[in-house]
Amino acid sequence: MVSTKSSDKLWAIIPARGGSVGIPKKNIRGLGGRPLITWAIESLIESNLFERIFVTTDSEEIAQVALNHHVEVVMRTSEEESNSFTMPDIPVRSLLAGMPAEELPSHCFMVQCTAPFVSSVRYKQAAALIKKHPESTVFSATESHSFLWRHESTDAPVEPLGHPFRERLGRQYLSYKQYQESGGFYGFPTLKFISSSHRFIHQAYPVVVSGLEALDIDTYEDWELAEYYIQKKRINKSGQ
Repeated sequence: MVSTKSSDKLWAIIPARGGSVGIPKKNIRGLGGRPLITWAIESLIESNLFERIFVTTDSEEIAQVALNHHVEVVMRTSEEESNSFTMPDIPVRSLLAGMPAEELPSHCFMVQCTAPFVSSVRYKQAAALIKKHPESTVFSATESHSFLWRHESTDAPVEPLGHPFRERLGRQYLSYKQYQESGGFYGFPTLKFISSSHRFIHQAYPVVVSGLEALDIDTYEDWELAEYYIQKKRINKSGQ
């Protein structure tokens, strides 16, 4: 891990529970021949940005995979931090709040291991952005031009969200850009995150990802797509 001044310290925390509704044991399921969580760990290490990298988990299997990659593990003690309804902010905050105040870094990144293709370059871009806006949150996002509609009830008409009812403009004519969270990572000032218990603080700035880096694996279809592109990349590299 890197050594920095206390005011410039960065930590990365991967929340990875053992249970998964969509894909059982997803976080340690083999993707391209290695556990899913290792993709995120290796990208974080490769960035050479983080003084400490943690995995917070309730699973001994996940813990062992993390330890095999020489990152720190914090085992969860509360079942409430690992159910299907708890946002990952909660175990990340619990980890940070349990640390001595003098050891805490100025900023932390919460990293989702379900976005395995986020590159070390993106973390470097995010670190530069959070240095420029130290009181705010940076997050991975994709450009979006979706027309969303809200439906209050079955019998009610739908209402537009963020776009006019009678106007359609191509993205090249818009005076602004729209973004959708990709779920890959969130960076924020540590103490303000602990006090607020929420990943978005003050203002927010996107780090734009696209293609495979935007893939957040939630379903078997997502998984098959990831495997397909891994295999395709190997074929291309071999010149076949």
